[in-house]
Amino acid sequence: MSKAEGKTVNKSRKIVISTDLSEHSSEKLLDWSFKNILTKQDEVTILHVFEWTDIMDIPMDDEVMGLGSGNMTELNRQEKKRVREIVTKALEALLGICQSKGYKAKAVLLEGYPKVKICEYVNKHLPSFLVVSSRGLGAVNRFFLGSTSDYLVHNAECSVLVARDENKKKK
Repeated sequence: MSKAEGKTVNKSRKIVISTDLSEHSSEKLLDWSFKNILTKQDEVTILHVFEWTDIMDIPMDDEVMGLGSGNMTELNRQEKKRVREIVTKALEALLGICQSKGYKAKAVLLEGYPKVKICEYVNKHLPSFLVVSSRGLGAVNRFFLGSTSDYLVHNAECSVLVARDENKKKK
């Protein structure tokens, strides 16, 4: 029995688990959530934000540009579709794990800048809380890249639980 299942819960909670589909942020985060916070009464949303940079926005040399903008537009459309299919399959696999364990779950795929879209989603749907993972960025990378979890902790209108990778904990 998990720690969460040992608690008495009178009503279902809406819990959003946001994943970037990395190793720690997908199955490991789900497993951690099953063991520590989720109950079978919870309504779980697995959320992923798909960030796409158009090929036309990437600096290219003359040889590549020789393909012509019409061809590049079609290439961009096809590649975006291909990547979206891969992401959708990965999200569906996580959904399948939740459902196979008896949880009420759904998957949501959004497109845009992850920290902004995640925040918009939770501020609109107001879950009991949001679960995210920490990538464990060092201070320099966090300064330049910004931390999605830090942004969400300060801007989401719900409680945010940040789960650390068990293997990266400082000893």
